[in-house]
Amino acid sequence: MASTPVIDYTNRDYQSIINALLDEAQRRLPEWTDRSANDPGRVLLDLFAYAADIMLYYQDRIANESFLSTARERESVVDLLRLVGYELRTGAPAAAELTLTVKNDRAAALTIAPGAQFATLPAGGGQKLRFTYAGAKPVTVPLDGAGGTVTQRLPVVHADMVAGEVLGASDGQANQRFRLLQGPVLLAPPAAIWDRMEVRVDEGAGPRPWVRKETLLYSKPGDPHYMVRVDGQGLATVYFGDNRFGRVPLHGAPITATYLTGGGAAGNVGAGTITKVESGLSDPGAVTVTNLTNASGGADAEAPDEARLYGPPLFRSLGRAVTEADYVALAEAFPGIARARAVVRGWNNIDVFVLPQGGLPLASDLRQRLQTYLDERRMVTTRLWVRSPLPVQINIRAQVQVLPTFYAGDVEAAVQAALRELLSTNRVGFGSNVYLSKVYEAIESVEGVEYVTVTDFVRGGSGTGMARRGIIEVDASEVPQPGTILLTMRGGYTP
Repeated sequence: MASTPVIDYTNRDYQSIINALLDEAQRRLPEWTDRSANDPGRVLLDLFAYAADIMLYYQDRIANESFLSTARERESVVDLLRLVGYELRTGAPAAAELTLTVKNDRAAALTIAPGAQFATLPAGGGQKLRFTYAGAKPVTVPLDGAGGTVTQRLPVVHADMVAGEVLGASDGQANQRFRLLQGPVLLAPPAAIWDRMEVRVDEGAGPRPWVRKETLLYSKPGDPHYMVRVDGQGLATVYFGDNRFGRVPLHGAPITATYLTGGGAAGNVGAGTITKVESGLSDPGAVTVTNLTNASGGADAEAPDEARLYGPPLFRSLGRAVTEADYVALAEAFPGIARARAVVRGWNNIDVFVLPQGGLPLASDLRQRLQTYLDERRMVTTRLWVRSPLPVQINIRAQVQVLPTFYAGDVEAAVQAALRELLSTNRVGFGSNVYLSKVYEAIESVEGVEYVTVTDFVRGGSGTGMARRGIIEVDASEVPQPGTILLTMRGGYTP
């Protein structure tokens, strides 16, 4: 009796398939002995193995996309986490406060319209970044013509505003959906200064704004509610109800939308970089503009790896904050927040220290929105404060010996960059002590450095000298930042 062949289902690559086919051919066709590459039978086996290899590859890919831990396509991660009520966050725009200096040489007021745009002036052919006044009402700067200048503060965000886009007309059916034409769409948390997502429906009395909800599950049949879902490509779709969960717009009602697009971490520019008036001012020639502080809070859309990290903990906590880890997970999943740390001060007092994307300062709008967000999720007896960490300036003075075949100026610039990267918020966090050994390691890793002697390694305000035991200790509410870095270059080539 012939034995049943053993099938190894883990052998799914091309060579394994060829070997399995040849073994089966030997069992069934023992008279076939010519298995050279020129034999027509071997050519057929090669073709079958090639096709099977491709088919099995795609089967494995499809299987991988069915599980959160192995999915690689953003669309798959979006769909899988949506099953547990977790939505990947869209990008967030950096926010800045502009200082407008207006010539007071006439009595006509200056008007700043919603959607007014300002821009950076990039050096060396870099990318121009646009910042938009995203308020719903115009800003009027009164002038009396008495001479001098008038100063006006204006909040702006790194985004483009799409105003009054026509989505179509209602067909009166349940569960209607309309795709927004531009992207990537920015969805703000409620009450954010840049929350400009607005859908208007004209049912005969003029366009009226409907209310955006995270879900229509709790909407009543007559509620004018809608929800927005963003896909893996950053394009958004507006969903309406079915007269059971949310109202269906009347048949023929025109539907329009206003929303923001763009954003991202690229908008976290430094102070004094937003200096150009683009559009939206009644008299742009009379205005000079700048940002006195850094723009911060800009964040790229949540990556699949981040979603895999934050999604399951938020699902397990059901969106509630009980433990310190819950507060950290909720804060770090909030748009515009890079890192967070929760510190318990007594049995019912908790401080949540947060570091915004792009570094300090923490904008008051971002702080207030996060405070409101966490307040809705804390235990009733808990007292909560969202706080900005205290920056600890790390001052370094060093003597660097440069190899004779390297330009001293190039090596100095590289050492400065290495030290600032060592102390950047991408590398250090709250309460992260700074070690002298890491400073030596960062400098000596720069190409062209022969050796280095660090003479000063102290906290800002501590004078000169060396920190005790070569360690600058940082408290849980503090975050290290580059301070004064002074380098004395010796040797090297100086043109």
